[in-house]
Amino acid sequence: MNTPLSDSDWAKLDILLKNKDVNLSKTINLCVSTVFLLGVCIMVFAFFIFVIFK
Repeated sequence: MNTPLSDSDWAKLDILLKNKDVNLSKTINLCVSTVFLLGVCIMVFAFFIFVIFK
């Protein structure tokens, strides 16, 4: 039942893996930018609180 993969099968597998990598890196970039934006918002918020209650 375990037949060796043909060239076209390898190509399909390669494309699938590449797409997975691209999606993964997009997801990671999205997470990083979201965390970064949240961090910036918190910093600005904390700064305003500091200025108001000084």
